[in-house]
Amino acid sequence: AAVLLVSIFFSMNLLLFVLNMIPLPPLDGSGALPLLLPESWLAGYRNLANQPMVGIIGLLIVWNLIGEVFFPLLYGAIGLLYPGVSYG
Repeated sequence: AAVLLVSIFFSMNLLLFVLNMIPLPPLDGSGALPLLLPESWLAGYRNLANQPMVGIIGLLIVWNLIGEVFFPLLYGAIGLLYPGVSYG
């Protein structure tokens, strides 16, 4: 039972990490994007990111693509924790 609980915590933490790194509004990773943009683009980016439809589109993109990103990372992380074990 403890192994299952630790496994669920590990998977959830990895999922939260992946979601926090995606640079699409309204996710947390979009807050780091302005650090990489030129100064002249910041006002336009902030106006765009504050539009509700951009947030909805960002969520739809993530909803459809999260499995393509998350599961390879999960299997890779499991491979690092347990070398030689085939999973997935």
